[in-house]
Amino acid sequence: MAAHEVWPLRVAFVVGLFGAFVASGIVVSSIVISPDGHDRVGAIGLDPAACASCHPKAARQWRGSLHAHAWDDPVFVAEYAAAPAASCRGCHDPAGEAGREHGIDCATCHVRDGAIVVSASSEAAAAAHPLLVDPSLNGVTACGWCHQFEFTDDGIHDPTELLQATVDEWASSQYAERGETCTDCHMPRRGASGGHVFLGLNDPSLMASAVDVVVHPSWSAAGLDVHVKVTARRIGHAFPTGDVFRRAVLSVRTDGGAQASVSMQRWLARTADDDGQASHVRTVEDTRVPPPGRGAFEDTLHLGESETASVHWALTLYRLPLARARKRGLSASQVAVPIAAGTVAVPPIRQPALHR
Repeated sequence: MAAHEVWPLRVAFVVGLFGAFVASGIVVSSIVISPDGHDRVGAIGLDPAACASCHPKAARQWRGSLHAHAWDDPVFVAEYAAAPAASCRGCHDPAGEAGREHGIDCATCHVRDGAIVVSASSEAAAAAHPLLVDPSLNGVTACGWCHQFEFTDDGIHDPTELLQATVDEWASSQYAERGETCTDCHMPRRGASGGHVFLGLNDPSLMASAVDVVVHPSWSAAGLDVHVKVTARRIGHAFPTGDVFRRAVLSVRTDGGAQASVSMQRWLARTADDDGQASHVRTVEDTRVPPPGRGAFEDTLHLGESETASVHWALTLYRLPLARARKRGLSASQVAVPIAAGTVAVPPIRQPALHR
Protein backbone atom coordinates (compact mmCIF):
# COMPACT_ATOMS: atom_id res chain seq x y z
CA MET A 1 0.00 0.00 0.00
CA ALA A 2 1.39 3.47 -0.92
CA ALA A 3 2.17 5.92 1.87
CA HIS A 4 -0.46 8.37 0.63
CA GLU A 5 -3.36 5.88 0.79
CA VAL A 6 -5.76 5.80 3.74
CA TRP A 7 -4.07 4.20 6.73
CA PRO A 8 -5.80 3.86 10.16
CA LEU A 9 -3.79 6.25 12.34
CA ARG A 10 -0.64 5.19 10.59
CA VAL A 11 2.50 7.22 10.13
CA ALA A 12 4.93 6.51 7.30
CA PHE A 13 8.37 8.00 7.19
CA VAL A 14 9.84 8.92 3.85
CA VAL A 15 13.38 10.25 3.59
CA GLY A 16 14.79 11.51 0.28
CA LEU A 17 17.01 14.01 -1.41
CA PHE A 18 15.63 16.73 -3.61
CA GLY A 19 17.68 16.29 -6.79
CA ALA A 20 18.32 19.96 -7.41
CA PHE A 21 19.96 20.29 -3.99
CA VAL A 22 22.13 17.17 -3.87
CA ALA A 23 25.21 19.34 -4.23
CA SER A 24 24.11 21.39 -1.22
CA GLY A 25 23.60 18.28 0.91
CA ILE A 26 20.06 19.25 1.89
CA VAL A 27 18.17 16.20 3.16
CA VAL A 28 14.39 16.32 3.47
CA SER A 29 12.37 14.17 5.89
CA SER A 30 8.64 13.69 5.35
CA ILE A 31 5.89 12.16 7.50
CA VAL A 32 2.49 11.15 6.11
CA ILE A 33 -0.40 11.23 8.57
CA SER A 34 -3.73 9.75 7.44
CA PRO A 35 -6.34 9.34 10.22
CA ASP A 36 -9.27 6.90 9.89
CA GLY A 37 -12.00 7.85 7.46
CA HIS A 38 -9.92 10.24 5.34
CA ASP A 39 -10.10 10.17 1.59
CA ARG A 40 -7.44 11.72 -0.64
CA VAL A 41 -7.22 15.49 -0.90
CA GLY A 42 -8.91 15.35 -4.30
CA ALA A 43 -12.21 14.81 -2.50
CA ILE A 44 -11.78 18.16 -0.77
CA GLY A 45 -10.96 20.04 -3.96
CA LEU A 46 -7.80 21.63 -5.34
CA ASP A 47 -9.32 25.02 -6.20
CA PRO A 48 -8.15 27.87 -3.93
CA ALA A 49 -11.80 28.56 -3.13
CA ALA A 50 -12.01 25.17 -1.42
CA CYS A 51 -9.01 26.04 0.74
CA ALA A 52 -10.43 29.48 1.53
CA SER A 53 -13.46 27.97 3.24
CA CYS A 54 -11.23 26.97 6.16
CA HIS A 55 -8.24 29.26 5.57
CA PRO A 56 -9.80 32.64 4.64
CA LYS A 57 -6.93 34.81 5.89
CA ALA A 58 -4.23 32.85 4.09
CA ALA A 59 -6.36 32.89 0.93
CA ARG A 60 -6.81 36.67 1.10
CA GLN A 61 -3.07 37.15 1.51
CA TRP A 62 -2.33 34.85 -1.41
CA ARG A 63 -4.82 36.58 -3.74
CA GLY A 64 -2.88 39.83 -3.49
CA SER A 65 0.50 38.19 -4.00
CA LEU A 66 2.78 37.89 -7.01
CA HIS A 67 2.33 34.10 -6.83
CA ALA A 68 -1.38 34.46 -7.57
CA HIS A 69 -0.51 36.49 -10.67
CA ALA A 70 2.32 34.31 -11.96
CA TRP A 71 0.38 33.61 -15.16
CA ASP A 72 -1.19 37.02 -15.82
CA ASP A 73 1.67 39.30 -14.74
CA PRO A 74 2.06 41.80 -17.64
CA VAL A 75 5.84 41.34 -17.94
CA PHE A 76 5.54 37.55 -18.02
CA VAL A 77 2.62 37.71 -20.46
CA ALA A 78 4.63 39.89 -22.86
CA GLU A 79 7.75 37.74 -22.67
CA TYR A 80 5.84 34.48 -22.94
CA ALA A 81 3.89 35.70 -25.98
CA ALA A 82 7.18 36.41 -27.73
CA ALA A 83 8.74 33.05 -26.77
CA PRO A 84 6.21 30.54 -25.34
CA ALA A 85 8.73 28.06 -23.99
CA ALA A 86 7.41 24.96 -22.25
CA SER A 87 10.02 25.47 -19.52
CA CYS A 88 8.18 28.63 -18.39
CA ARG A 89 4.90 26.85 -17.75
CA GLY A 90 6.17 24.57 -15.01
CA CYS A 91 6.44 27.50 -12.60
CA HIS A 92 4.03 30.06 -14.06
CA ASP A 93 1.28 27.57 -14.86
CA PRO A 94 1.83 24.61 -12.50
CA ALA A 95 -1.85 23.56 -12.50
CA GLY A 96 -2.09 23.42 -16.28
CA GLU A 97 -4.58 25.16 -18.53
CA ALA A 98 -7.59 24.31 -16.35
CA GLY A 99 -6.23 26.27 -13.38
CA ARG A 100 -3.75 28.70 -14.87
CA GLU A 101 -5.78 31.74 -13.81
CA HIS A 102 -4.75 30.88 -10.24
CA GLY A 103 -1.04 31.13 -11.01
CA ILE A 104 0.95 29.50 -8.23
CA ASP A 105 -1.88 28.50 -5.92
CA CYS A 106 -2.37 26.58 -2.66
CA ALA A 107 -2.07 23.16 -4.31
CA THR A 108 1.26 24.02 -5.93
CA CYS A 109 3.04 24.04 -2.57
CA HIS A 110 0.62 22.23 -0.28
CA VAL A 111 -0.56 19.14 -2.19
CA ARG A 112 1.63 16.13 -2.83
CA ASP A 113 0.70 12.48 -3.32
CA GLY A 114 -2.89 13.02 -2.22
CA ALA A 115 -2.00 14.74 1.05
CA ILE A 116 -1.73 18.30 2.33
CA VAL A 117 1.92 19.26 2.78
CA VAL A 118 2.72 21.25 5.92
CA SER A 119 5.95 22.13 7.67
CA ALA A 120 4.46 21.20 11.07
CA SER A 121 1.27 19.38 12.10
CA SER A 122 -1.56 20.27 14.45
CA GLU A 123 -4.55 18.37 15.83
CA ALA A 124 -7.00 20.46 13.86
CA ALA A 125 -5.12 20.03 10.59
CA ALA A 126 -4.76 16.27 11.07
CA ALA A 127 -8.50 15.99 11.69
CA ALA A 128 -9.36 17.88 8.51
CA HIS A 129 -7.35 16.07 5.83
CA PRO A 130 -4.39 13.71 5.24
CA LEU A 131 -1.14 15.45 6.11
CA LEU A 132 2.39 15.12 4.84
CA VAL A 133 4.73 16.84 7.30
CA ASP A 134 7.73 18.17 5.44
CA PRO A 135 9.93 20.67 7.33
CA SER A 136 11.61 21.68 4.06
CA LEU A 137 8.44 23.55 3.11
CA ASN A 138 9.57 26.28 5.48
CA GLY A 139 13.06 26.54 3.98
CA VAL A 140 14.90 27.21 0.76
CA THR A 141 14.27 23.80 -0.80
CA ALA A 142 10.62 24.41 -1.67
CA CYS A 143 11.37 27.87 -3.11
CA GLY A 144 14.35 26.60 -5.06
CA TRP A 145 12.30 24.56 -7.50
CA CYS A 146 11.25 27.77 -9.26
CA HIS A 147 13.95 30.18 -8.14
CA GLN A 148 17.06 28.27 -9.17
CA PHE A 149 17.47 26.45 -12.46
CA GLU A 150 19.74 26.21 -15.48
CA PHE A 151 19.33 27.63 -18.98
CA THR A 152 17.45 25.28 -21.27
CA ASP A 153 19.56 23.47 -23.86
CA ASP A 154 18.28 25.58 -26.77
CA GLY A 155 21.52 25.68 -28.72
CA ILE A 156 21.99 29.36 -27.81
CA HIS A 157 22.54 29.58 -24.07
CA ASP A 158 25.03 27.62 -22.00
CA PRO A 159 22.94 24.79 -20.49
CA THR A 160 25.49 24.29 -17.69
CA GLU A 161 24.98 27.83 -16.34
CA LEU A 162 22.26 28.75 -13.89
CA LEU A 163 19.68 31.07 -15.40
CA GLN A 164 18.55 31.92 -11.87
CA ALA A 165 20.87 31.25 -8.93
CA THR A 166 18.99 32.70 -5.96
CA VAL A 167 19.54 29.66 -3.72
CA ASP A 168 23.30 29.63 -4.36
CA GLU A 169 23.39 33.38 -3.65
CA TRP A 170 21.58 32.80 -0.37
CA ALA A 171 23.93 29.96 0.57
CA SER A 172 26.89 32.34 0.32
CA SER A 173 25.23 35.08 2.40
CA GLN A 174 25.25 35.94 6.08
CA TYR A 175 21.57 35.01 6.17
CA ALA A 176 22.43 31.38 5.49
CA GLU A 177 25.11 31.51 8.19
CA ARG A 178 22.47 32.72 10.66
CA GLY A 179 19.93 30.12 9.56
CA GLU A 180 17.49 32.65 8.09
CA THR A 181 15.67 31.48 4.96
CA CYS A 182 13.39 32.80 2.23
CA THR A 183 10.31 32.75 4.44
CA ASP A 184 11.81 35.12 7.02
CA CYS A 185 11.67 38.02 4.54
CA HIS A 186 9.11 36.97 1.95
CA MET A 187 6.52 35.20 4.14
CA PRO A 188 6.46 37.05 7.46
CA ARG A 189 3.94 35.53 9.83
CA ARG A 190 0.78 37.59 10.23
CA GLY A 191 -1.38 35.79 12.73
CA ALA A 192 -2.12 32.14 13.31
CA SER A 193 -2.47 31.35 9.60
CA GLY A 194 1.14 32.29 8.95
CA GLY A 195 2.29 34.53 6.13
CA HIS A 196 1.11 33.99 2.57
CA VAL A 197 1.70 37.52 1.27
CA PHE A 198 4.89 36.50 -0.61
CA LEU A 199 6.48 39.94 -0.40
CA GLY A 200 8.66 40.87 -3.36
CA LEU A 201 8.97 43.54 -6.03
CA ASN A 202 5.44 44.66 -5.18
CA ASP A 203 6.34 45.71 -1.63
CA PRO A 204 7.99 49.17 -1.46
CA SER A 205 9.14 48.83 2.16
CA LEU A 206 10.83 45.49 1.50
CA MET A 207 12.57 46.87 -1.57
CA ALA A 208 13.68 50.03 0.21
CA SER A 209 15.26 47.96 2.99
CA ALA A 210 17.16 45.69 0.59
CA VAL A 211 20.23 47.89 0.10
CA ASP A 212 22.04 50.92 1.46
CA VAL A 213 23.18 53.62 -0.98
CA VAL A 214 26.00 56.08 -0.31
CA VAL A 215 26.59 58.90 -2.80
CA HIS A 216 29.71 61.03 -2.36
CA PRO A 217 30.38 63.96 -4.73
CA SER A 218 33.82 65.58 -4.98
CA TRP A 219 35.70 67.85 -7.33
CA SER A 220 38.60 66.85 -9.54
CA ALA A 221 40.56 68.60 -12.26
CA ALA A 222 38.06 67.23 -14.82
CA GLY A 223 34.99 68.46 -12.95
CA LEU A 224 32.53 66.77 -10.63
CA ASP A 225 33.06 63.13 -9.67
CA VAL A 226 30.35 61.15 -7.86
CA HIS A 227 31.44 58.02 -6.02
CA VAL A 228 28.59 55.58 -5.41
CA LYS A 229 28.49 52.54 -3.14
CA VAL A 230 25.59 50.10 -2.87
CA THR A 231 25.67 47.49 -0.09
CA ALA A 232 23.20 44.69 0.59
CA ARG A 233 21.27 45.17 3.83
CA ARG A 234 17.93 43.38 4.42
CA ILE A 235 18.27 40.88 1.58
CA GLY A 236 19.37 37.25 1.49
CA HIS A 237 20.76 37.13 -2.04
CA ALA A 238 22.28 39.31 -4.75
CA PHE A 239 20.53 42.52 -5.80
CA PRO A 240 18.79 42.15 -8.11
CA THR A 241 18.25 38.40 -8.19
CA GLY A 242 16.14 36.21 -10.45
CA ASP A 243 15.69 36.74 -14.17
CA VAL A 244 18.79 37.71 -16.17
CA PHE A 245 16.99 40.68 -17.72
CA ARG A 246 16.68 42.41 -14.36
CA ARG A 247 19.08 45.23 -13.61
CA ALA A 248 19.37 47.96 -10.99
CA VAL A 249 20.27 51.37 -12.37
CA LEU A 250 21.69 54.13 -10.19
CA SER A 251 21.29 57.54 -11.84
CA VAL A 252 22.79 60.84 -10.69
CA ARG A 253 22.20 64.39 -11.95
CA THR A 254 23.21 67.89 -10.99
CA ASP A 255 21.16 71.05 -10.59
CA GLY A 256 22.39 72.09 -14.02
CA GLY A 257 21.19 68.92 -15.72
CA ALA A 258 24.42 66.98 -16.12
CA GLN A 259 23.69 63.28 -15.55
CA ALA A 260 25.19 59.82 -15.58
CA SER A 261 24.15 56.32 -14.57
CA VAL A 262 25.55 52.87 -13.87
CA SER A 263 23.88 49.46 -14.16
CA MET A 264 24.14 46.53 -11.76
CA GLN A 265 23.35 43.36 -13.71
CA ARG A 266 24.56 40.14 -15.25
CA TRP A 267 26.22 40.89 -18.59
CA LEU A 268 25.70 38.17 -21.20
CA ALA A 269 27.65 37.53 -24.39
CA ARG A 270 28.31 34.68 -26.78
CA THR A 271 31.74 33.23 -26.12
CA ALA A 272 33.59 30.09 -27.17
CA ASP A 273 33.15 26.93 -25.11
CA ASP A 274 36.15 25.56 -23.24
CA ASP A 275 36.69 22.87 -25.86
CA GLY A 276 36.60 25.43 -28.67
CA GLN A 277 34.09 23.36 -30.64
CA ALA A 278 31.10 25.66 -30.23
CA SER A 279 29.94 28.87 -28.59
CA HIS A 280 27.09 29.77 -26.25
CA VAL A 281 25.61 32.84 -24.56
CA ARG A 282 26.74 32.99 -20.95
CA THR A 283 27.52 35.47 -18.16
CA VAL A 284 30.79 37.28 -18.87
CA GLU A 285 30.55 39.79 -16.01
CA ASP A 286 28.34 40.18 -12.94
CA THR A 287 28.15 43.72 -11.52
CA ARG A 288 25.17 43.14 -9.23
CA VAL A 289 25.30 43.96 -5.53
CA PRO A 290 26.62 40.78 -3.84
CA PRO A 291 24.76 39.11 -0.94
CA PRO A 292 25.27 40.49 2.59
CA GLY A 293 28.79 39.96 3.88
CA ARG A 294 30.24 39.48 0.40
CA GLY A 295 31.28 43.02 -0.47
CA ALA A 296 29.56 45.92 -2.21
CA PHE A 297 29.10 47.52 -5.59
CA GLU A 298 31.22 50.66 -6.09
CA ASP A 299 31.88 52.97 -9.00
CA THR A 300 32.76 56.58 -9.75
CA LEU A 301 30.67 58.55 -12.22
CA HIS A 302 32.24 61.52 -13.96
CA LEU A 303 30.07 64.53 -14.68
CA GLY A 304 31.55 67.41 -16.62
CA GLU A 305 29.74 69.89 -14.40
CA SER A 306 31.80 72.85 -13.17
CA GLU A 307 29.28 74.33 -10.76
CA THR A 308 26.41 72.81 -8.76
CA ALA A 309 25.17 72.82 -5.19
CA SER A 310 23.52 69.41 -5.14
CA VAL A 311 23.55 65.94 -6.66
CA HIS A 312 20.22 64.14 -6.98
CA TRP A 313 20.26 60.35 -7.22
CA ALA A 314 17.77 57.55 -7.76
CA LEU A 315 18.07 53.76 -7.65
CA THR A 316 15.58 51.87 -9.84
CA LEU A 317 15.19 48.16 -10.52
CA TYR A 318 14.10 47.36 -14.06
CA ARG A 319 12.46 43.99 -14.70
CA LEU A 320 13.32 44.38 -18.38
CA PRO A 321 15.65 46.76 -20.23
CA LEU A 322 13.55 49.71 -21.40
CA ALA A 323 14.26 49.04 -25.08
CA ARG A 324 13.08 45.43 -24.70
CA ALA A 325 10.02 46.55 -22.75
CA ARG A 326 9.01 48.99 -25.48
CA LYS A 327 9.46 46.24 -28.07
CA ARG A 328 7.06 44.08 -26.04
CA GLY A 329 4.49 46.87 -25.81
CA LEU A 330 5.19 47.60 -22.13
CA SER A 331 5.50 51.05 -20.60
CA ALA A 332 8.38 52.15 -18.38
CA SER A 333 6.06 52.17 -15.36
CA GLN A 334 5.26 48.48 -15.91
CA VAL A 335 8.89 47.40 -15.64
CA ALA A 336 10.41 50.02 -13.32
CA VAL A 337 10.47 49.46 -9.55
CA PRO A 338 11.67 52.52 -7.56
CA ILE A 339 14.01 51.49 -4.76
CA ALA A 340 15.40 54.66 -3.20
CA ALA A 341 16.25 58.28 -4.01
CA GLY A 342 17.90 61.26 -2.37
CA THR A 343 19.85 64.49 -2.65
CA VAL A 344 23.34 65.22 -1.33
CA ALA A 345 25.12 68.54 -1.02
CA VAL A 346 28.20 69.16 -3.13
CA PRO A 347 31.21 70.61 -1.29
CA PRO A 348 32.39 74.02 -2.51
CA ILE A 349 35.14 74.04 -5.11
CA ARG A 350 38.49 74.52 -3.43
CA GLN A 351 40.43 77.37 -4.90
CA PRO A 352 44.15 76.70 -5.44
CA ALA A 353 46.34 78.29 -2.80
CA LEU A 354 48.40 81.34 -3.80
CA HIS A 355 52.13 80.96 -3.32
CA ARG A 356 54.25 84.05 -2.82
